[in-house]
Amino acid sequence: MFKFNAEGKEPIGFDDRTFEYMSSAGYHQLVAVLLQNRLSYPTVVFLDKDMKMLSRVPGYQKVKPFMQIARYFGDNVYKEQDWKSYAGVGK
Repeated sequence: MFKFNAEGKEPIGFDDRTFEYMSSAGYHQLVAVLLQNRLSYPTVVFLDKDMKMLSRVPGYQKVKPFMQIARYFGDNVYKEQDWKSYAGVGK
């Protein structure tokens, strides 16, 4: 896990590309890519081992719900079970 400053000015290499800070926009190109141009802060982005996006989770999260989401992706549960079943949504 890493924390990324959306207003950081250093170039960042990711997915065989180099992303730069866009001074005219006031944010980093990588943020726009990871958030699919839906900029909202804070947002947690979950990536798989190949650095492909699994999900974006916008907004502040309380510890218990966040840990449930983190385990869903971190323990690879998403590969075998949909979120609604895992989280007990609708029960």
